[in-house]
Amino acid sequence: MSLLLVKFFPKLKLVYSRKRNNKVHKNFFKVLKYNHHRIDRIVCVSQAVKDVLTPVLNNNDKAQVIYDGIDVEKFENSLDTGILRASYNIPEKTLIIGNIAGLTRQKDLFTFLDSAKIILAETNKKIIFLIVGQGPLEEELKAYAKELGIHKHVIFTGFRKDIPEILPELDLFLLSSETEGLPLSIMEAFACKVPVVATAAGGTGEAIINEETGMISPVKNPKKLAANATKLINDPELRNKIINKAFELVNSKFTLKVMEQNYYNFYKKIRD
Repeated sequence: MSLLLVKFFPKLKLVYSRKRNNKVHKNFFKVLKYNHHRIDRIVCVSQAVKDVLTPVLNNNDKAQVIYDGIDVEKFENSLDTGILRASYNIPEKTLIIGNIAGLTRQKDLFTFLDSAKIILAETNKKIIFLIVGQGPLEEELKAYAKELGIHKHVIFTGFRKDIPEILPELDLFLLSSETEGLPLSIMEAFACKVPVVATAAGGTGEAIINEETGMISPVKNPKKLAANATKLINDPELRNKIINKAFELVNSKFTLKVMEQNYYNFYKKIRD
């Protein structure tokens, strides 16, 4: 519809935005769509998104990476107020490992639960796993947690609006996604000084450098995901190093101010 509309405005610039790194099939309609002469630029939220798009592009320069940003101050000023512990009767010395996501196939929370079972078996620490979000797989995931025998260690909170308030309570953010563009949830964790263990889904690896700004694991590999989480739990020196470097990264590369400046430069360039 946009392409039809711009026919009536010959001087109008059309910019297409793409945020997912799911595979783009090289068929007639996809090639026609992404190579249309009226699309001036395609903004990709990560290099991973650009990489899946370039096979269908006649001109790779048409695609440009501009990272999304977050309101860092909103998260870095948040304090651990104990909301989660009070709401779900979680004892003070119990570790909280969480994931904030829609309960969909893309987020692969089955791998999250598989990892949780391994982590519980490999440590004597008391741990509660929190899944914050809602979605079509909720009942299936609850049944799977019960099948694994870990349902007493897993809490499904449903959708919550108070993410900046509850995120600082997490001892570890465990991301198990199968596909991602560039998940802003890990940026929010960085800003809250919560260490991140994640799968190398999409653009995640563009923010997480292993043992520098987080711990990175192969997709759909619960053993490696669990091993990285356990390592971070048991190594406070590595944990502190990751927290500090991730905090520096989000403040230098993934703020709203940085994103706004990048978009300003981008639009000014294509206008000129």
